[in-house]
Amino acid sequence: GRGGEQWSITEIVRMSADRGTTAGTAVGSVWNPGKVRGLIQHSILIVDDEQAVRYTLRRLLEGSGHRIVEAGSAEEALELAGQGSLDLVITDLKMPGGDGLSLAKTLLSQDPSRPVMLMTGYADVDSARSALQLGVYEYFTKPMDTNEVLVRVSRALERRKLVASDSMLDTGFDANAL
Repeated sequence: GRGGEQWSITEIVRMSADRGTTAGTAVGSVWNPGKVRGLIQHSILIVDDEQAVRYTLRRLLEGSGHRIVEAGSAEEALELAGQGSLDLVITDLKMPGGDGLSLAKTLLSQDPSRPVMLMTGYADVDSARSALQLGVYEYFTKPMDTNEVLVRVSRALERRKLVASDSMLDTGFDANAL
C-alpha cells in the first residue's frame, strides 16, 4: 500500500486498468496468489444488483486466480447454483426481488459446506445476528477493504476444504484409493 495505507477496491481496479495489470498483481505487496503457479482455481458466485460492485469483486478475485460467476439477483443466483459446483457465494443483503438472507438460507440448505458471505451497505445488529444464526460464514459492510476481502475469501475457501476433508473422513473415504 501507500506507506501502510490500504487501498479501496475501486482504487485497485482503477490502478489495475491504468497499468494493464490484474487486481491480484496490484495488491501483490500484501497477498498475491494470482502469481502462484498451479493454484487451484475456486469457483465463486458474486450476487449483487449493482453491476459496479460485481465488476470490482470480479476483477479483484480473478486477479487472485479464482473463476467468477455473477448474478444480478437472488433468483438468478439460485439458477446458477443449481447448474454447477460453487465453492463460495458472496451476496449482497438488500436486492430487489429477493434479499441476501433468504438466498443464504436456501443456498446453505442445498450445501451446508459451501460458505456464504453476506455484504451490505446497510449494516444493523438484527441482520448481522440473523445472518450468523443462519450459518453465514462472514458478514461485512461495503465499501470493503480489498486486502480484507482477499483474506476473508481465502479463509472461507480453506474452511470449505477442511469441512470437505472432515466429511470424507467421517464417511470412510479412502483418499489413498485415488
